[in-house]
This record gives sequence, structure tokens and C-alpha cells, in this order.
Amino acid sequence: MDKVYFISLKLGLEGNYVKVQAPSEEAVAAHAKKYYGSLWQSIYTEAYFYERIRRRYANTTRVLNNRNPVVLNDEGERMA
Repeated sequence: MDKVYFISLKLGLEGNYVKVQAPSEEAVAAHAKKYYGSLWQSIYTEAYFYERIRRRYANTTRVLNNRNPVVLNDEGERMA
């Protein structure tokens, strides 16, 4: 079963996150490297994101695609 991850962005996009549904963190990292290049910073699990980041920085945290997560396969490619 796929898990939910959040990719944090940087370079003027701090506080913005992309929601991703994927089988592994490795798939998310492959996707981030390929499609976000130097704009991505870290990958967080759903639990860590809500317990640590969202709770602490609720007013400055924005998930760009909260209702429509990017769905990835094992290789980090988007699924239709």
C-alpha cells in the first residue's frame, strides 16, 4: 500500500510542500530529483509532517496540492 510523503521546497518557496503518494521514500526522492531539481530540500512522512511541521508552523505552511497528491510508481514516475 502506498504511503503519503511531503516534499519541502526551497529557494524562495520555503514553507511550501508537495503532497506525494508513493510506495517508498526512494521513489519520492527519484521523482523530486528529476522534476524539482534544486527546488526540493527534504522528504517527510505524513506522520512527521503533521506532528512536527504543520503543528509548529501552521500559519506559514502550505501544501500546494493537498486535495490532489502526486501518485508515483516504484520508479518515481507519475501514474495516470
